[in-house]
Amino acid sequence: MQAKKSKKLAGAARLVGRYLSTMDSRARVMVGPKFREALGNDFTITLSELGCVTIFPKAAWEAFTERIWEKDDFSTSRELLERHFIGYAEEEQNLDSQGRLVIPKALRDKAQLSGEVLQIGHSGRLHLWNPDEYDKYELAMDSYGGERRLRLEQARIRVFGEEAQ
Repeated sequence: MQAKKSKKLAGAARLVGRYLSTMDSRARVMVGPKFREALGNDFTITLSELGCVTIFPKAAWEAFTERIWEKDDFSTSRELLERHFIGYAEEEQNLDSQGRLVIPKALRDKAQLSGEVLQIGHSGRLHLWNPDEYDKYELAMDSYGGERRLRLEQARIRVFGEEAQ
């Protein structure tokens, strides 16, 4: 199983480490310097299964959505994944000349982002967390976001099969 995951991430953007920044009054966040190149241009920002904001580099987002859209249109599992990940998505996002990203209000509200923002590289994606929420997540990783996470994980397994784990 581990070999499949490694193969899946081969060639993916290297988003590794963490960076703490502050959201300004215009909802802009300075993206960590080592994350900027890996994100590239035209990335997508959406809500993660954990409830934080997640940023997909363009190629990763295209691969992720293609896997969802190739499944049966009438699948309730596909519909759940679409509504959660695609429904909150803002595509073709770019950093400004100073390396800042504007976080859309709906995503700020869902992820409880304001003030400090913790950026964490995660499997070819970048997660943006409210630091207090991340502390809660770290204390209870298996149960954090319980019901939402379980529904999305079950839908992912039904749509993508066991390899999604």
